[in-house]
Amino acid sequence: MLRFVIDSIMVMFALMYTLVSLHACAPVSLAPAQLPAQGVPISPPTPSGADRGIVNILQSRPEISLPLQQAIEMYTMHNPDALINVHTISGAADYRIALRTRLLAGGRVDVFHIFSGLEARELSPFLEDLSHLEWISGAMESLTDPVSFDGGVYGIPYSLEAIGIIANRNIFEVAGIPLMDVVDFGNLERSMDELSEMILSEEITRHFPALRNVTDFPIQDRDYLGRVASGLLLTGEFESPSHVATANNVALPFGTRAESFFDLMRRHSPSGDWISRDGLSYLSQLEDFAAGRTAMLLSDMDGMLRIVEINPELEGRIELMPIPLPGGGRGAIHTFTPLWWAINAESSDTAKDSAADFLTWLYTSDQGSAVVAARFGAQNAFPDTAKEMGVSVHRQALSLVQRGHSTPAVWREAPPEWPGVFTNGLRYWYMDEREWDEMLTDLRELWTFR
Repeated sequence: MLRFVIDSIMVMFALMYTLVSLHACAPVSLAPAQLPAQGVPISPPTPSGADRGIVNILQSRPEISLPLQQAIEMYTMHNPDALINVHTISGAADYRIALRTRLLAGGRVDVFHIFSGLEARELSPFLEDLSHLEWISGAMESLTDPVSFDGGVYGIPYSLEAIGIIANRNIFEVAGIPLMDVVDFGNLERSMDELSEMILSEEITRHFPALRNVTDFPIQDRDYLGRVASGLLLTGEFESPSHVATANNVALPFGTRAESFFDLMRRHSPSGDWISRDGLSYLSQLEDFAAGRTAMLLSDMDGMLRIVEINPELEGRIELMPIPLPGGGRGAIHTFTPLWWAINAESSDTAKDSAADFLTWLYTSDQGSAVVAARFGAQNAFPDTAKEMGVSVHRQALSLVQRGHSTPAVWREAPPEWPGVFTNGLRYWYMDEREWDEMLTDLRELWTFR
């Protein structure tokens, strides 16, 4: 009953928001994303028979606004009858409101972003089945599984992303600790213990004066904990990401073992009050790694690329490693796509065909895939057409996937309360104010009442 009331309120809010926007004769948001540098306003619906291949894209990543516009210009040089408009709304919450407002009001949106399989099911009336695009089946690592249901495929993976352990090769090589020997949790623990002793004895700091700690864990950064760390507890839970959305219970087979991993991170991070330490955010963690103050991190690929931006000398000197848990062998990197491209099922046939043709060009042609790699800075999720741009982290992630050292990251398909309950539980556990098993009990209960 409560969910029904909440859903009703949200629909009423979306419709009211639409009426205000239409009355003002302006797009939903007057954010800077509407400026020409970010995109062009979405065209209104055209009369039947006068579509001319117009495609309106509503996208959520401001960092690709200009590259996407440039890709469109390249595409339309060879497809002059196509007219593609791009509108960018940054911020996940703002984007979701704007998208739903346009969809509910019949506003012209032909291509848009979805962020999880749960969201795909929610918006299923507006999602075109893309299974007729044969090249989509070539996506890596089950990336289309969350958006595959009812016999259809309703999204195109934006990119391949990964979460893993990263290490500064320079430091470990001088320390004489072979990273290639880190093949299970026991080896990881021994390597971190050995480096910690060398830091305390100043044996390694003679070569790396800035080095202070083996690692650092941003316990203050709630977004990091939910996005990067929480998925470790779901390791080994599901055979496929497509099973997550319909599950109503979890066993968390690696939940207890994960405590040892987080305890290892805690032991080799700076000591002190975990919650009150200033500046302990994911960004400061990445800056410390780039400056050589830490040697190893739990990170995602965006973080790895940020490190190289801060310190270009580390390009090719960062080792991406699987995350091992006790009793789990070598472990795996956790792979996912941050979003999927979707095509509006209620658009005209001409618009849908034009949108599918553009996305096909973007991910399968030489020109388009080069834009994805070089300008979007993304690892193409389709290995048959992916371009090698010399980015070491991308190359390593692809190699680990191809060698079977990867597992799908599925936390976004969990109940929406999952990241918050995990984050609160982990923070209290870090301060020794709560038992690990209590957090696991709370997390299991989320699935029972979803």
